[in-house]
Amino acid sequence: NGANPASSAAGSEEFQRAIRQAYAQAQQNHPRAALESTNLALKLNPNSVYAWEMAATLHMGLRETDEAIAAARKAVILAPDDLRATMMLAGMLRRAGKQDEVVPLWRDFVKRNPNDPKGHTGLATALEEEQKYADAIPEIQEAARLDPKQWHLGILLGNALVKTGDKVAAVSAFEKVVSQNPTPEVKNDAGYYMADAGLNLPEAERWAIQAVDAVEARTAKITLASVSKDDLRQMTLLSA
Repeated sequence: NGANPASSAAGSEEFQRAIRQAYAQAQQNHPRAALESTNLALKLNPNSVYAWEMAATLHMGLRETDEAIAAARKAVILAPDDLRATMMLAGMLRRAGKQDEVVPLWRDFVKRNPNDPKGHTGLATALEEEQKYADAIPEIQEAARLDPKQWHLGILLGNALVKTGDKVAAVSAFEKVVSQNPTPEVKNDAGYYMADAGLNLPEAERWAIQAVDAVEARTAKITLASVSKDDLRQMTLLSA
């Protein structure tokens, strides 16, 4: 987390000093010392969401999973509308094999924040992970309605429709996302999922070829002096 700890946490000067020290120790790869400083900060201000999130991250880095989850839960209890806190707890629960707790967590967040598209996306992803594809579809659709610029939702929807057996609707979903976002990444992803499901193979192959051609044309112009993160991503796509 690149946030400035001095501005991210409220409290006394002593609390701020403990948080800054914890942040510096974490940056210097001294997680145990950072955790001790974080615990001191929490004694001074037990209602600091930032400090609980920091404690959760440090515990997880130290492979103290139960303590990490407990700290992340505390952050969510203090700030149930905080997307970052919910995402952190959801991720930790997944890694701990507690997948059955992830869907209820996201359902509660969505209930409290019905207009947050990322909440619906989080819930849809959790439902898909439990293979509850029919339940995931309306969440994906609502997320797309709230934030239509997120093209990956179209891919998510198409995949969910494939899993429910509605192949006609799945093809339509993939075609729609490609027509609205005809980028190499979108064509590559849509083509992959279409081909994997055995749907409209000529179209899937055409998208894949177009994606590779577009990336080849772009990467051919790249010089080492001007390479960017986006260029590296494009080259990764080309080699996939």
